[in-house]
Amino acid sequence: MLNEAYNETLFDVLEARHLRQISDYFIRVTVRRSVIDEQIENMPVISKQAEIGFEAIGTVMTYRDTTNTEVSFRDITTWDERIYEEAAEFVAAKLTDQSILDRITAEIRQNRLTDDMMAFVESLVNETRNEIVGLVASKFNTGGILSPAVSLRVTALDSPMHLISKPAQEGTYVDGYKLTDNEWIPQPTVENYNGHSVAATAPGTFVFAGRTVNIPGIEDLAQGGHISAFTAKYGLEDYLGYDGVDLSQNATRLMVAGCVARIAGAPKTADPIAWIASNLNMNPASRNATGLVQYQEAAAMVMALYEQKTNTQISRLTIRNYQTTANMTGLDDRYAQAVRAAFELGILTDTEMRPANPVTIHGLLDMLGALNGKAKLY
Repeated sequence: MLNEAYNETLFDVLEARHLRQISDYFIRVTVRRSVIDEQIENMPVISKQAEIGFEAIGTVMTYRDTTNTEVSFRDITTWDERIYEEAAEFVAAKLTDQSILDRITAEIRQNRLTDDMMAFVESLVNETRNEIVGLVASKFNTGGILSPAVSLRVTALDSPMHLISKPAQEGTYVDGYKLTDNEWIPQPTVENYNGHSVAATAPGTFVFAGRTVNIPGIEDLAQGGHISAFTAKYGLEDYLGYDGVDLSQNATRLMVAGCVARIAGAPKTADPIAWIASNLNMNPASRNATGLVQYQEAAAMVMALYEQKTNTQISRLTIRNYQTTANMTGLDDRYAQAVRAAFELGILTDTEMRPANPVTIHGLLDMLGALNGKAKLY
């Protein structure tokens, strides 16, 4: 993450070493984790907040030996060995403390391994452990092995650090955020087998937030997990319903247009039907929000979304197999190219579909799930 050849902060530390102001330096990484109870973009926080910092610490390396003589160490590899030797000497001194040995010996000779005796041994162990911890910590304070002479905050990394969230329930949409000027800013978030990750190029404060949408029967759809995730990301329950989604229900024009427009970037306050007519390469057949939508009109809206997400034009797409739609009854010329393109790309696969029949929510989500494989929607 940090490279002496590129990092400006390390340039200053290396210059101090060159001028013999310090003996060497090390990188101190601090991670402070805390629980926060809030929502970000209407999603509950699903991880602890992590405040991550990097410091380049330039040090004068000295050590006071048992005769209180200050010795200088320039070899960083000797630190652990010296600390270990000191701790070993400390333990050895404890083990040869005559008062302790006398008490233990007396108890053993009288075969009196009582609760008091066991408690004494336990307290001795704990006391020794705490004293060793204090001993080691003191070596990293001023006057110990490391006497900080330079402390510079690292503000940029030369290669990213990857922050990984714990695995979330399948179908959960997860985003990573960084706190910037008291505002949580979304970070590019990647789904992987360990959960979700953010690649950060600078220290800072990070957190993960996510939402899970429960759609009964969604597991039966080929892209069920992805459908749940982008439904959660875009808040498609606004159109599909909050009290449970019946996949077999016929979709209204508001449902279809709402889902397509929201994924395409329409504001929540926008009329999705009017927004599609103004912003996508498609004009809905009607402004009737409660009316049912023919399969072919729904396919045309989805393909208009495909055009936007991939920056392509389906009118220029080469159709290799016209036979798929050649005998379809009721195929409207206004939607024919969109339907053929949908079959060509695998966004439509049901060759038994009837273009003029109402599309179900199942059919709509199937198309959006297939589109996600062509143009990642979240």
